Amino acid sequence: MGDSQTLPGGRLISLTHGPPVALGLRLWDPLYDRQADEGFTVTAQLDPGAVRPVAALRSGAGIYFFRSLPGPPDDSPRRVTFRVVDQRARFLPVTLSLTLPGPLPGVLEPEGPGLYRLRLFSSVLRTDLSAMAVVRTQLWDAGTDRPAARALLTVTAGGERHTGLTDDEGRLCLPFPYPVLRRPLLAEGAGPVPLHQHTWPAEVTVAYGRLVTPDLAAILGQAPGLIIADPDQDPPRPLPTRTIGLPFGTELLLRSGRHPALLVQPGTPAAPGDS
Repeated sequence: MGDSQTLPGGRLISLTHGPPVALGLRLWDPLYDRQADEGFTVTAQLDPGAVRPVAALRSGAGIYFFRSLPGPPDDSPRRVTFRVVDQRARFLPVTLSLTLPGPLPGVLEPEGPGLYRLRLFSSVLRTDLSAMAVVRTQLWDAGTDRPAARALLTVTAGGERHTGLTDDEGRLCLPFPYPVLRRPLLAEGAGPVPLHQHTWPAEVTVAYGRLVTPDLAAILGQAPGLIIADPDQDPPRPLPTRTIGLPFGTELLLRSGRHPALLVQPGTPAAPGDS
């Protein structure tokens, strides 16, 4: 294994018997809390795209790594955009722009010198969801009457928070493990409640800012948005949270009253140029 050394973009690590690499990414599937290591294309490109993208290599351990990053060979700052695309469409594409050398955003979780974990978001086409709770919806911007793309939706149930990301059409698939049953399934004044009839109370929140940029750091930094539970109310009441019942054994489709989608709006005015 090569020795570690310092280069633009961070400290190097050795993943193979070849020379050290500039950056390694471990793609992470939060649903099963494990590495997602096959079927991805990972590239790095110098902004604003004057140089062709550099493709990452894949190690035997499933790490996607770059032996060098685009830009000058010295330590002068450069803006590099990383893109992760799942060729099997199980996960949403990821775009992340970084200024190197410099501090890396919290969306990259350090695992070691030069090695970072990048969390992925499930797409609506994902199929390996058996025995999981699944929340589906399409988020729709009530102000612009357009899909609420790049919005975050969080479901809190059983003391656990689970967050999904909408695609360009505002569609979302959020799978997660069912909450733990902490008490007997007994109905008041009756016998046991069958598991297939059980529901958990849950809260839904959104973060939404009408972003134009697909950059993951900007997406995760969006301010809390508002949910319109019933557009037929006069006037409609946007609220920061919505309480739902999470059923066992069936997927939950979230809507606003009779509207086919879940209506949302930014909680604060969108920044100039982001609407």
